[in-house]
Amino acid sequence: MLYENVFFDLYGTLVDIRTDETMDFVWRMTTDIYRQNGAVYTPQELKKAFYRSINDRLQGKDEDYELDVLNAFRDLYLQKGVFIRTEFLRRTADEFRKASTLSLNLYNGVLDGLLKLKQAGKRLYLLLNGQACFTMGELERLNLIRFFDDIFISSDYGVKKPSGKFFQFPFDKYGIDKEKSIMVGNDGFCDIFGAKCFGIDTMYVKTENSLEEDLPDATYIFSKHNFKQMVDILLI
Repeated sequence: MLYENVFFDLYGTLVDIRTDETMDFVWRMTTDIYRQNGAVYTPQELKKAFYRSINDRLQGKDEDYELDVLNAFRDLYLQKGVFIRTEFLRRTADEFRKASTLSLNLYNGVLDGLLKLKQAGKRLYLLLNGQACFTMGELERLNLIRFFDDIFISSDYGVKKPSGKFFQFPFDKYGIDKEKSIMVGNDGFCDIFGAKCFGIDTMYVKTENSLEEDLPDATYIFSKHNFKQMVDILLI
C-alpha cells in the first residue's frame, strides 16, 4: 500500500510524557502567576476553582466533546474580576503545564523517521486528543512543528477521537484520499478503532503510555516501539 498521508497521534506515539497535576508545587507556582496578574487565591482555592470550572463546562456534554481548558484558566481570572490578554492567559497555561510535567522526551528514532518520511514526499499530520495551550509549547520545545503539514488538536475543534467528526476535519480541508491514508497511534480505541470506523488504515504501537487493553484490530501492529521499522512500512 502506498500511503501519501500519514496521521500521527502525539503523546505515547511520538512523545513519551509523564505529568502530575496533583503536586502541591504546581498549584503554588500557578497561584503565584495569578497573584502577579492581580487574581489572589490560595493554592487550594485555585485548585478547587480550576476543577470546578472544568466540571461545569463538561455538564451536559456528550462523550465526544472536548473542552478547551484555556477557558478554565480564564474563568479563574474572571472570578477575581481580572480581564487578561490572551497572550498572558496562554503563558499561564503553558507555565502550569511545564510545572506539572515530570518528563517529556521523543521516542528513539522519531526525528530521523519523520525526516525520512518528509523527504519521501509524504504529507504528515498530527491528529491528537489534547489541549492546544499545552501542546503547542511542547511541540516547539521538541522541535517537531517543522515536520507537519498541519496540526489538528481536539481542543480547537470541540470534539475528539474516536469521533469521525474529528477525523473528518483534515479530509475536508485538504480533500485527502482515504485509500492513501493511515493513522498511527498507541490507543486502540481512540486512534485505531476511531480511524478504522472512519475508513482508513491503521498502525498500532504499544508503549508505556498505552492503556491496558487487548491488541486492537489494526492494519499493522507493533507490540513495542520501533519507529525505524514503523517508518519502513510507511515508506513502502
